[in-house]
Amino acid sequence: MVFCHRAVQQQARKSGHINNLEKTGCEIYFDCCTCLTSLIDKKDVDSVTTDSIKGAYYLKSSNGVEVNLKPLSEIVRDETK
Repeated sequence: MVFCHRAVQQQARKSGHINNLEKTGCEIYFDCCTCLTSLIDKKDVDSVTTDSIKGAYYLKSSNGVEVNLKPLSEIVRDETK
């Protein structure tokens, strides 16, 4: 799952990145808060990688999932190897 701002989603769709991600099974969500969503629950998700300090805090404390906090550049590098 990828959560992003609407403007990022629109730019990524225009460039074809969204289609490529969706072909791999990735789900794209925009304009919603990762830490307030019922989509991420410890029953279904082992861990989450995020660059959001707020998201990391609430995902761990409210949703009960393990969190890996990293800079965005490191996330992209690690996930596109």
